[in-house]
Amino acid sequence: MKTIFSLCIGISLSLSLSAQINPPDLLCVTTLFNGDIELTWDLPTNTCGSTFNGYRVYISNDPTQPFNLLTIITNPNQTTYTHANANGTNVTWYYYLTTDLVCPNEIPLQSVTLNNRPPEVTEIDYVTVNDAGNIELHWLENTSPETFGYIIFWESNSGFVAIDTVVGRSITNYEHAGADPTAKQESYTIVAIDQCGNIGLVNDEPHRTILLDASIDRCTREVTLNWTPYTTWSNGASNHQIWVSTNGGAPEFVNYIGDTTQHIYYDANDGDQLEFFVAAVKSGTSTRSQTNRVALNVDVVQPMSYIYLSNVSIDSDNQVNVSWKWDDNADLSLYDALRSDSSLTFSTFHTENIPSGISSSASLIDSTVNPNVQSYDYRIESMDSCGNSVLSNYGSTIHLAGEGRLSFENIIYWTPFRIVYGEIEDYTIYKIEDGVETPLETVNFLTNRYEDEIDGYDEAQASACYFVVARARMNYPDGTSETIFSRSNTYCVQQPVRLRVPNAFVPRGESPEFKPVLVFGETADFTMRIFNRWGTMIFESNDPNAGWDGRIDGRGVQQGIYTYQMVVTPINGDVVEQTGSVMLIR
Repeated sequence: MKTIFSLCIGISLSLSLSAQINPPDLLCVTTLFNGDIELTWDLPTNTCGSTFNGYRVYISNDPTQPFNLLTIITNPNQTTYTHANANGTNVTWYYYLTTDLVCPNEIPLQSVTLNNRPPEVTEIDYVTVNDAGNIELHWLENTSPETFGYIIFWESNSGFVAIDTVVGRSITNYEHAGADPTAKQESYTIVAIDQCGNIGLVNDEPHRTILLDASIDRCTREVTLNWTPYTTWSNGASNHQIWVSTNGGAPEFVNYIGDTTQHIYYDANDGDQLEFFVAAVKSGTSTRSQTNRVALNVDVVQPMSYIYLSNVSIDSDNQVNVSWKWDDNADLSLYDALRSDSSLTFSTFHTENIPSGISSSASLIDSTVNPNVQSYDYRIESMDSCGNSVLSNYGSTIHLAGEGRLSFENIIYWTPFRIVYGEIEDYTIYKIEDGVETPLETVNFLTNRYEDEIDGYDEAQASACYFVVARARMNYPDGTSETIFSRSNTYCVQQPVRLRVPNAFVPRGESPEFKPVLVFGETADFTMRIFNRWGTMIFESNDPNAGWDGRIDGRGVQQGIYTYQMVVTPINGDVVEQTGSVMLIR
């Protein structure tokens, strides 16, 4: 019995709910210039009854208080009504309509209640730059029931201009593809409209996109991100999210930072293509406003990772050749070649700017020193555009010297070859004869002296030139190694001039003349003087081949002892002077 009763009630309610009289669709309420108020509506559709009594217009100053009947529109096709003398400019009136139609048991419904004020301000939620680089504008649905759509305003160079109309009160977003958020902050506002074209109140707080800028310090590899704040959120941004895409990959989250407008990114690798954007998060919400994308091609200064001095050697022209290896990936600004006179106080003697790339090995020739005088130390210092310098190891030239002995020997000696990272293995002594470099002997690395015997009967050996070549094994810190050869200066040894003087001669015998025998005596000057026992010079000659025959002015002198003085000035070497006495025998 209860079931049947419930079923009957359900059927009755169903019939009652379907028995409704639709009101006109009140579209808008417009205050005219004279203060009258015009109502506009669309005609309703009703399927019951044939007796139309009119459209009933109700009015009130307060939507929470009872409404009073203002008028009845008896023309079923009428769609407007003007409320005369309403003083709508100063007074707010609220209206709704019903349809008075004779339909037994059917309920007349009310239209939406509208007032004579324009739509309220539309609250903008946020603007953002999307993945395509376009700008999205998001807002809250306008609270005014008459809202039919929205006009989008964009700030151009000449001010705010309307760029589009969005139809539909519930549509609350718009995408603008005609702006450039990478060049400046793009600014937007929005106005609601009703179906009569009445414009609502303008939102006088335009929202601006966040403009991101990025720069890289080529020396520190730091990318500095700077962006404008989102200023129109009442409570500001709670934090910012940093995102980066590397070499075209998907964006990756980097970090959360607070309400700030700068971040430094430390993980830039040379050659990478990075694209950044920042998302500001509205306080108390998950709403995000993204910046424009900024792309960077990372080109940082590659520091010099190593410089290895690989050799210092003296060529046949007695010029110093300095060689080194270095990191050819480095971005150099310049390098300095440094030299020391063995005091290990280095100073720059050559600077070279590096306008472009470098090769893995380099060298230079120092022709400003005389390696015959002493040994010199060398090293290389690089400088990049960031002011960072790297100093190489150092190496020393071999200084060779020598002397000729009366024992018909040439003694040569040299300073040891020194180079950091090098292990000296041996020295080879070379002699230059008729322009031919002939190796004499190879000695161990502890030896720095060599004796070369000279043939006293070979005038060509009066002067002999030598050089020494060190063989060393370079073991660099990077694990590589190589064998190098460092040559000394070329040094020429002059054998001293020797005078072989007889102690007696027989003018008419086998030795008819008194004259010396010169050994290694190529001379620039020769003088021989003969004196009698009273010290009077009785003979003088400047020709070593012209001896004294024991006569003065064509007459023979007496047998006896005479004194001589001989002075020989070699082309190269010290002056030789010898005095003594000779017996003249008749």
